[in-house]
Amino acid sequence: MEMTFDQGLHLAARLCEQGVFNQAADLLTKLLGISPNHPDALFLRGHVHLRTGEIGPGIERMRRAVGTAPHRSDLKSALCGALFTAGDIPGLFLLAADAIVTAEGKSLPEALYLMIAATERTAISAPPFAACRTLVAGIGTKPGDRLMDMLAAGQRSIPPEQMPAVYLGLAYILHCGGADDDAVEMLGRAGSALEVTSPPPPSETNYADLAATYDDNSLHRGCNDMMMSVIEAHLPAHVASILDACCGTGLLGTFLRPRTKYLSGFDLSAEMLDLARARSVYDSLTVADASSDTAVPAGPFDAVVSSAALHHIEDLRPFISNAARRLRSGGYLIFSTEATTDRSHRGVSGVGGFAHSRAYLLAAAEAAGLETISISLRLHRRYPGFYAVFRRP
Repeated sequence: MEMTFDQGLHLAARLCEQGVFNQAADLLTKLLGISPNHPDALFLRGHVHLRTGEIGPGIERMRRAVGTAPHRSDLKSALCGALFTAGDIPGLFLLAADAIVTAEGKSLPEALYLMIAATERTAISAPPFAACRTLVAGIGTKPGDRLMDMLAAGQRSIPPEQMPAVYLGLAYILHCGGADDDAVEMLGRAGSALEVTSPPPPSETNYADLAATYDDNSLHRGCNDMMMSVIEAHLPAHVASILDACCGTGLLGTFLRPRTKYLSGFDLSAEMLDLARARSVYDSLTVADASSDTAVPAGPFDAVVSSAALHHIEDLRPFISNAARRLRSGGYLIFSTEATTDRSHRGVSGVGGFAHSRAYLLAAAEAAGLETISISLRLHRRYPGFYAVFRRP
């Protein structure tokens, strides 16, 4: 007896489950000859392509299936999984955002979870802003709570040890979508979910080991790009002197050099400073600890800056106070650190190291006699963090 179309489709699915992909492909080719735009046949044929190593044709067939049945949340979620496996992270973000927003009230926890997981594969210099904005705008008020509810409504059980990463991923999505208050809330949750009370302090040994490969990390370069955008928004095009605090290998110094007549730097690691010295952009370099006043250049400076370093220090008040004393009147203190909620004041960062709240930074600056220009949330070491700008009157 001849099979019906649905029977043939069911048999093709069983062949796929059994790993008999050649027979499944032949059968699906016949079925698509009968109904070229059948979404399940297209999607299953794409699945066979993927399972046999044909990534491009597989994704293309799956996209066609979604295009023929845009109401099918299950197909969109499954395609998100295929894109994640294939490494098409921008495509995953765009599809997941569209799937969640257009799901007509049906939550898509699998797509959201993959979107969160994909944040680990994104580069700080190229976040998928458009997709995140679409998602955050589409789900309305209190987007952080809505996204958490969506995850909770799903079948996926997230182990407690994965929750810090989930919160960080949500913080990334919310920040890129323009919901910074919700993003800071998620950053606070990420730190609270970690089973650590105090991370180890940085050491000369740690950075001696990191020095040789430090510049190869795209996150370090991305942080400096973000820091320079803040500096360019506040500092004049050229000032007399700048102190690069915790300068490391001098990545930031290469951007600061054209903006100043005199550039000084210090760092905890002599090995990192050897690499900074080799750049020939600093007028002076000193081994010193940012949390102490010992051997730090006295100044005065028109600006003291520090990029992606102060999250290693739990209490930033001594650093902020010392930096303020080294500034000329009208000089700027500009630095980045991990962010947390005002409830936490300061605490453990979900990314590693310490996080500081807006209220804590504001109070520390005021105690040091500095005016607050801005404390903005921007991408920092892959996830959002605070970029603070203070000024000495």
